[in-house]
Amino acid sequence: MIKAVPYTLTSGSEKFCDYIAQSFIPDHLITVFDGWMKITNFYRNGDGYILEFYSDRYLIKRGEFICYQLSLPETIDDFVTDMYRLSVPLYWSKWIDENFEPKDYMNCDEIEGYYRDLLGRMNKSHELL
Repeated sequence: MIKAVPYTLTSGSEKFCDYIAQSFIPDHLITVFDGWMKITNFYRNGDGYILEFYSDRYLIKRGEFICYQLSLPETIDDFVTDMYRLSVPLYWSKWIDENFEPKDYMNCDEIEGYYRDLLGRMNKSHELL
C-alpha cells in the first residue's frame, strides 16, 4: 500500500492532477482509498478511525472520541490534504495503482526508494548501476 499524499508533494502528472481535482464524494473512501468500510452512514478503517459525513461538515473520530470537525472537502486532493495534515492514515487503492504510475501519486521523497526496493525484490538491483 502506498500512502496518499497531497498533490503538492508529488511529482504528479497532468492526468493525475485532473483526476484528484474531481469533486470529492464519501464513497471515494471505498473506491480510491484502501482499508475503509462503509457502515450505514459512516466509514471505518482498521486503525480505529471513523469518518461521519453530514450535509455541511464531516467528523473524524478515533474510537468514541471526536477528534476533528471539518468542512466538506471540495476535491479528492482537498480530502487527502485534510487526512495528511491530521495524520489520519490514508492509502491509495489498487485502482489508483492500475491507472497511474507510482511516480504520479507517490511522495517525491519516496520514489527512488520504492524503485530500489522493487528492483531488489525482483533480483534486479544490479540494474541500478
